[in-house]
Amino acid sequence: MDSASGFQIGTLTLGSLAGIVIGAFLGHVLTNLRWKREHHREAKDRFRSEFEADLVELRDLQMEPYDILKGSLPRHMKAKAEFERYLKGRTLFEFNAAWDEYYHFTFENGQKIPHLEQYFSAGSIDKRTEMRKLAIERLERLLYFAQPLK
Repeated sequence: MDSASGFQIGTLTLGSLAGIVIGAFLGHVLTNLRWKREHHREAKDRFRSEFEADLVELRDLQMEPYDILKGSLPRHMKAKAEFERYLKGRTLFEFNAAWDEYYHFTFENGQKIPHLEQYFSAGSIDKRTEMRKLAIERLERLLYFAQPLK
């Protein structure tokens, strides 16, 4: 070793250079996967929280189901838009079908319109009970897609 140069690192071989590049690439990929998983989990949590509060109201209160859902619709739509970005393929298709069932009314001819009024009971206690059960069933179906990771 030359005393003027201080210390010597050694020779850099093609194999060690390839190892450095592969290691850096794998580190980058794993960091991206971790970041995506964390954001997906956060979107699931936000989605669940937006709908779970309404489930509590639907189960415990005697309010009109339509009134509960109408007031929450802007939050539901925002949570849906954020959450569905993380779904793919069949899961996305099934999630959108569940959302469609929750949010749209389908006429006999197959035409669909945004129509939360489908949950309106018009003052009938029997109909309110029926609409409450329907709304709970549909919200729970949506929440199935946002189950916490185990």
